[in-house]
Amino acid sequence: MADAKKDDKGEGKPAKKGGIGKLLVIVVVALVLAGGGYFMMSHGKDTKHKGTKKVELGEGIPLKELLVNLSDGQTYLKTEIGLVCLKDFSKDAIDKNSILINDAIIMRLKSKSPQDLSTQAGLKLLKRQLCADINSVLPKKDDDADDGSADPKKDAPLDADYPYDSKSGPVMKVLFNSFATQ
Repeated sequence: MADAKKDDKGEGKPAKKGGIGKLLVIVVVALVLAGGGYFMMSHGKDTKHKGTKKVELGEGIPLKELLVNLSDGQTYLKTEIGLVCLKDFSKDAIDKNSILINDAIIMRLKSKSPQDLSTQAGLKLLKRQLCADINSVLPKKDDDADDGSADPKKDAPLDADYPYDSKSGPVMKVLFNSFATQ
């Protein structure tokens, strides 16, 4: 036991070899992993929606409470919806078109079954559908007028992690202030 150290009790233990080298490798690996994690957190989302212009949102606009029958004919939905529009879109346009907006919302809600509304994915889909329905009845800005050419990015389906319910607006998000079925 020439290369073994004796402790106080007289038992022999093998001498530690390469302790500093192993520690150095562990520290380097930890730094590389931490750097990679930082890079992914700071750059990962930017590359996912590259080319998406910065959207400036205005304040939320609450709508009146609605009570509708769902498609099963036995279930009622009572909800209050809020809209978040682009910053330069006026609340007056929402007020002037409130009848059309309410009709679009009611028609969409009446087409849903209780099962459609029982999951997070179903509610997210409903928000996106409502956003599209509402945007279809609102007036377009002059520079957004339909010139007959289709924009594939505008009509493409939204990614699951896209932060808004619409790609073009004027309504960008639909929010449920209350949502109850019976």
